[in-house]
Amino acid sequence: MLRVVSKLHYQFDDYGMNLTYATLNSIMKYPVSSLEISKKEIRSKKMGYFYADQELFEDVTNSTGARSKRHPLTYLLEVADDIAYLNADLEDGMKKGIVTVAQMLEEFEAVEEPNRVTATVHQELIKRSERYKDHDDSFTGQQWIASSLRGQLINRSLEVFYEHYFEIMEGTFNESLIDASEAKQLVQILQQLSRKYLYQDKGVLETELAGSEIISSLLDMFVPAAIYYDSKNSHLETMKSKRLMALISDNYIGCYFKNAEGQDDTTKLYLRLLLITDFICGMTDSYAKDLYQKLHGLN
Repeated sequence: MLRVVSKLHYQFDDYGMNLTYATLNSIMKYPVSSLEISKKEIRSKKMGYFYADQELFEDVTNSTGARSKRHPLTYLLEVADDIAYLNADLEDGMKKGIVTVAQMLEEFEAVEEPNRVTATVHQELIKRSERYKDHDDSFTGQQWIASSLRGQLINRSLEVFYEHYFEIMEGTFNESLIDASEAKQLVQILQQLSRKYLYQDKGVLETELAGSEIISSLLDMFVPAAIYYDSKNSHLETMKSKRLMALISDNYIGCYFKNAEGQDDTTKLYLRLLLITDFICGMTDSYAKDLYQKLHGLN
């Protein structure tokens, strides 16, 4: 994310979206490099920035004072993401008819010792299902999510934020707000629903496999094309490689040349490989599918 908003989103200058350091710091969920990944801490369970962006990372985190710790607002950003994805997956499953109200009720009833939050949300779902029994499940589910589910997830997470305010301000709180809240049991129920029904649906699996094939194929084509591009061995470039590189937008090419200026051959090769991942990661689903089909003579 840091790379996207600071280097790959040109507006009028070299500062990308020109966001404040506080904003840039807050969107970095994991303030560690690939060499510092550790599942023992929430701040380091995934890579947070590329080597190419290390200077910017250090500039931002030193300026805010967060350094290797999480910025306080990151905890709120993380829980907002978690809640959005939980709700979106459930709503999507209900719209497609993959997850039903009956299945949700069954999952709630299977909990042997529901806590206060789970019991409250369960009762609200029962009320909504009775009130909207003449409507389809998608409508009932959306009403329930908007009136009960979302509010419980938000409010219980905020309670944890207030309770652990000083640890969060110090960047030493080692849990996500939602997992440390009373809503954790509720989250587990929602995740179980997605795993049991949504993620096992044949249509969903087909889409996931198709996406994997498209991304893998594009990488297999563009990575070799970048090896000799802008290098001392550029004479080894094939015509196919040149044509593939010509498909990359000027925005990404310009970013590469700006960062490659004055660098040694090894670093430039690394930046060219990053150029390819920038290009493919920046594609919309429809554009990636369309390009894949055209390059394989399917469209």
